[in-house]
Amino acid sequence: MLRDDINNAIKEAMKSGQARRVSTLRMVNAAILQRETSGAERLKLSDAEILDVMGKMIKQRQESLDIYDKAGRAELAAQEREEIAIISAYLPKRMSDICFGMKPEMIAISSRSCAASSARPAFS
Repeated sequence: MLRDDINNAIKEAMKSGQARRVSTLRMVNAAILQRETSGAERLKLSDAEILDVMGKMIKQRQESLDIYDKAGRAELAAQEREEIAIISAYLPKRMSDICFGMKPEMIAISSRSCAASSARPAFS
């Protein structure tokens, strides 16, 4: 489960002395806990709901990053970039991000191979 992965990553970061990673992952845990306890009763978030919380955190940091860049606050902008990178490591890659990093020839080859494999019967 994603929550367990985050807790294990906090422990590893504490052992290796990565203060920024520890604080960012603790913020993620705090946001998850806040969402779990915000209603009348306490509930356990699913992985999809945790990903939603993390997506909102990234969006908040992107907005802060834009403000810091416009204000010329390079040190705060760098901190936001680090936090975005740490949180993004737990989000699944979007298909657009995967295809964006590929060369056009690779996309054409992969789409041809997908089309060819779907044309064959599943059981021969």
